[in-house]
Amino acid sequence: MSETVLKVHDQQPKIEDVLNHLKTLIEVQFEEGKKGRARDEENTLLGETFAELRQEVNEALGQKMDELRDSVTGLANSLQKREDNIMSTVKSMMAERDDANYTFETELSSVKQSFTSLRMEFKKNGKGQDFKNTSTSVFLLKAIDMKPDERKQVLSKLSEHEEKLRGALTKADHDLKSHENQLHAES
Repeated sequence: MSETVLKVHDQQPKIEDVLNHLKTLIEVQFEEGKKGRARDEENTLLGETFAELRQEVNEALGQKMDELRDSVTGLANSLQKREDNIMSTVKSMMAERDDANYTFETELSSVKQSFTSLRMEFKKNGKGQDFKNTSTSVFLLKAIDMKPDERKQVLSKLSEHEEKLRGALTKADHDLKSHENQLHAES
């Protein structure tokens, strides 16, 4: 039983590590989202500024309008490429986060199933030990020279208890096998 407890305690840091990793991924995703929104606002402001500049250029410098238009187009294309790069980075980070979530849920499900198996096996072993103890007591009482009436009473009670424990052990064994078969079917 102490080995089981140690195994459970050994799994806890791994679960904490997975949760910390998941938290870090979510924080990074959130920060990237904020940066992306700030860039979008910056792009919008730049677009508005360029529109105002174009109006001024049209009024003041008609001949240089074509040069400015080319510059603005180049900058807009550059910003669009940058935005596309940012969006692809955010999408890949979200996919990594989703993969981490799936992995965590799978591992958590596996841990839960392992705990259930351990609990059922522990119950089965307890019932088996009760059965063995009772059987041993029955054997010892048969060997001891008692008064016949007393021996009959004690043996009758122990035999009843032995049959109850045999049934409980059989049920615990059946439950454990059913659970293990279900685990194998889900895998």
